[in-house]
Amino acid sequence: MFVTKPLLSALVAIALLALTERGFAENEAPPLDLTWQSPPECPTGTEITEDALRLASADGRPLPRVQAKVTIERAGDSEYLLTLTTPLASSGSTQRFRAGTCRAVAQAAAITLALLLNPAGALRSSEPAEPAPRLPAASPPTRSPRLRAAVAGLVGVQFGMLPQIGPTLGAELGLLYGPASAWLGGAYGPQQQASVNGHPGVGGELSLARALLYGCWSIAGRNPQLDLCTGLDVSRASGHGIGLADERAGSIHWFSGLGGVTAQVAVHSNVALRFRAFAAVPLSHPSAFVEAAGTVYQPGPIAADLNAGVAAVWP
Repeated sequence: MFVTKPLLSALVAIALLALTERGFAENEAPPLDLTWQSPPECPTGTEITEDALRLASADGRPLPRVQAKVTIERAGDSEYLLTLTTPLASSGSTQRFRAGTCRAVAQAAAITLALLLNPAGALRSSEPAEPAPRLPAASPPTRSPRLRAAVAGLVGVQFGMLPQIGPTLGAELGLLYGPASAWLGGAYGPQQQASVNGHPGVGGELSLARALLYGCWSIAGRNPQLDLCTGLDVSRASGHGIGLADERAGSIHWFSGLGGVTAQVAVHSNVALRFRAFAAVPLSHPSAFVEAAGTVYQPGPIAADLNAGVAAVWP
C-alpha cells in the first residue's frame, strides 16, 4: 500500500487531534465547583464534592456545571450552622442548615448539591433499596410508686375555732405513696379573751390546741399538685376565767369532720411550698362557761382554717 505525503500528513494531524481531545477529557474538572470553609473537625470539601457527585451520577446522565460556596460555623456549644450559596445556579439562593454535629450539616449540603446537579438521579440514589423493617414501638418503662416521708411547718388563720378570727401555728408529718398520702398534724392558736353576754368584765382567756388526722388523693398534676382530703380533727380550748374572785382553769374538747384541699409546688427536688384549706364540722358542741355568769364560748356549726408553709420530702 502506497501512502502519499499529503495523506500521511493528514493522518498524523488526525491522530494528534484525537490524542489532544483525549487528554483534555481526562483532565476535565468535575462539574461541581465548590468553595468550602469549615472548622477542622468537619468533613473536607473534597469529601462532600465526592458524595454529591456520587449521588447525582446515579442514573448516568451528563451533569451541568454548578458553582457553590459552603461555610460552616459554630452556633454555640452544641450546634453547627451551615450556609450554602449557589450564585450561578438556575435557582440561585442561599440555604442554611443547623444540626448538633458538623457531619450532619455537611451531609445535608451534599444532598442539596446533588439535587442541584441532577434532581432525578439524586432522589433515586437516596431511596433505600428495600424498605426497612418496622420495629414495634417500645412502651415506656413503668415506674412503681415508692413510699416517701414528709414533714411540714405551717402558719395560718382560723375562723370559728376560737371566739375571734386569729392566727395559728402548725406542723405535720406525712407518708406519701403514689397519688395517696396520709398526714398527722397539730396546730396551736394563741390566747383570746371572751366575755359572757351581758357581763363585759366577766369571761375567760382561751387558747386552742388541735390534732388532725387526714388522708388525701391527688387529682391534678405533679407540679403543682392538687389533692382532695378528708379526715378527723380533735380540738381543745383551754384557759381560765377573768373578772371573778376564783379564776379557775378549765377546758373543753370536741371532734370535727374535716374536708378540703391541699396544694404543693416543688421548688427543689426535696422541698415544696405547701398550702392547705380545710373546713371543720363539729360533731358536738360543748360549752366553756363561768359558774353563775354564763357561757363564755361554744364551737359554732362550722369552722375553717387556711395555712401555708414549707414541706421537706425524702427520699
